[in-house]
Amino acid sequence: MNSTHPIRTRSAWPWLALPAALALAPTPAHASFLHGEALDTMAEVLSWIVIVLVPVVGIVAFWLVHILPEKIAH
Repeated sequence: MNSTHPIRTRSAWPWLALPAALALAPTPAHASFLHGEALDTMAEVLSWIVIVLVPVVGIVAFWLVHILPEKIAH
């Protein structure tokens, strides 16, 4: 059974192009739930917490590691 007509297949690229175009379409970005003065206030509070808390935690961690050999020796 030899046929002289080639088998016609549909191209898949139109179906692949639509999701790709939708994925690359620009959308509005919302980086923060705070705006304006509230964002500035939250950033200032967070910076003070980091400035105070990070050195305290670092000193405590250094002290605990420093006395660890003495505790192991006992």
